[in-house]
Amino acid sequence: MAHKVEIFSADCPICRETIEMVKSSDCCKNSEIVVHKCEGDECCTPAKNYKIRTVPSIVVDGKLAIEGRPSLKDIKDVVGSVCCQ
Repeated sequence: MAHKVEIFSADCPICRETIEMVKSSDCCKNSEIVVHKCEGDECCTPAKNYKIRTVPSIVVDGKLAIEGRPSLKDIKDVVGSVCCQ
């Protein structure tokens, strides 16, 4: 089953770096990756639903997995633990 990885971004350098790390991660290759650019009201509802307080944030299969700037190790450990199963 493919996993869904959602990235909430403000399109800043840190957010763009996070998006690239997720997209290039081996564990996310078979996952659906959705990027929400939080500009105006566009991602307010999904962000509120996940109780996101900061960007970048990563949601995996409907659960908030990472808030704030992740390291590559964070992505591999947290996102990979779900998506590589």
